[in-house]
Amino acid sequence: MSQQSGVIARLMRNGKIDEHDAWWVRGEDWRAAKKEADAWRMKAEANQRYLDEARGHLAVRTSLSVTLGEKVHDLESKLAAANLLVATLREQVTAIIWAQHHQLKDDIEEWRSAAASRSAQVRNLEKQLLDEKEEHAEVVGKYSHKVDDLEELLNDERNEYEIVLGEKCSLLSKVESLKETVEELTGKVALLEEEQRVVVEPDEEEVQPIIEVYTKSKTEQVFITPVAARYKKTGPCSRRDWDEQEGRARAGEQVMWDGPPANRPQPHKGDLMTIWRNNGVITIYTITEVLDPSQRLDSWADNVGQQDRSVVFLSSPKEVKWSAWIKMGGHKRCQGTRRIVNVGKDIIEYYHNHPLK
Repeated sequence: MSQQSGVIARLMRNGKIDEHDAWWVRGEDWRAAKKEADAWRMKAEANQRYLDEARGHLAVRTSLSVTLGEKVHDLESKLAAANLLVATLREQVTAIIWAQHHQLKDDIEEWRSAAASRSAQVRNLEKQLLDEKEEHAEVVGKYSHKVDDLEELLNDERNEYEIVLGEKCSLLSKVESLKETVEELTGKVALLEEEQRVVVEPDEEEVQPIIEVYTKSKTEQVFITPVAARYKKTGPCSRRDWDEQEGRARAGEQVMWDGPPANRPQPHKGDLMTIWRNNGVITIYTITEVLDPSQRLDSWADNVGQQDRSVVFLSSPKEVKWSAWIKMGGHKRCQGTRRIVNVGKDIIEYYHNHPLK
């Protein structure tokens, strides 16, 4: 395109001239200028349309921006209200939590106090139960000793009754024999009186029969007391008490022991005390002293039911093997301290005829 057609095209684009005013331009320049002007117009129209569309989009976006701004503002208002509500709720929840915390703390303190009170009650009940058990055990031990003592007393009385009954039967037989002898002697006396009646002076005094009185001298008594084969875990233990006496003997101290119950025959100085062990060695002592219950050892305080028994001092021990003990008729079973009434003479004879251990 020539310079002239370019000038014309610029003039046409700028609206300085139109196609009617360009009659003086050559035809080919005109056409070139017109073509360029048309192209420019089309491009300008396209730009205008794009600009219009852009303005439309801008208007829409501006409207959307305003709407979004309003919504954002609304949402910000709602968010602020929500934050305020959350803060209020947080304060309320915090207040509730603190109130519940204090209430829970008070409840825990109250529960601890109640638990401590109940623990104290439980401890008191346990202590009371333990005291009642100990008291019950003491009463049971006391009465069990009494029952054992009564059983032993009954056995002793039964044995004594059997001995007395045997002696009575023997005496009855002797009485019958003596009665027959007396009757025979009475007959002989009558005959002698008849024979002497002719030679005896009338004023002669009648001869009185001489009556002899028999008195039984006092002999030694023999007492027996058991020593357990095993130790007891609780309560009085004869094995432990006798071990203590053996320790006193080794230390050169006085060996001492309980006497029988107060309602039974009591020992005297010079009587014998037998220490009985089941299937073991039997030891026989001489009783050298008999003292009142105030002389009991402090270690015997747990022997419930024996607080009123006398105390005997023992010395000169002699041992008897179990086989020899059974052979002389010794007790195969022994419960409690008591007097021996059936084989006492054999035990006394054995003791005095055997040397010390």
